[in-house]
Amino acid sequence: MAQPIAAYDMNLTQGAFIRIAGDILPDARHFSIDIGEDNSNFALHFNARFNYLGSHHVIICNTKRGDYFGRERKMKHFPFQRGARTEIFIAFDERFFVVKLHDGFVFSFLNRTDTERINYVGTHGDIAVRSLGFE
Repeated sequence: MAQPIAAYDMNLTQGAFIRIAGDILPDARHFSIDIGEDNSNFALHFNARFNYLGSHHVIICNTKRGDYFGRERKMKHFPFQRGARTEIFIAFDERFFVVKLHDGFVFSFLNRTDTERINYVGTHGDIAVRSLGFE
């Protein structure tokens, strides 16, 4: 597992753009990107699963409040490869997160928590983050 990273007190508002670039570990099982109010409340939990918790080659998006996750949204599009570099772009507006993957695939995820500000961005799992950028 790679070293997790976290950025706090971001105060990102509608129109913010987040870019994460990193190297997926050769023996990766999964990696996650969490965006929200703090490290317990995520408006977007992005989890790319190679082989993790019974899921294989799927992206799972969700929300989290305290200890409780919401209903998962699964996407079969899975462009990630073990041992490869990746970039993920996430745009935040009041109603949606728009996610663009390194192969050009774009999808949106509803802002179910009605979060108006992003104060936390964190990663964990099997990705060695090279850069984390905000606009």
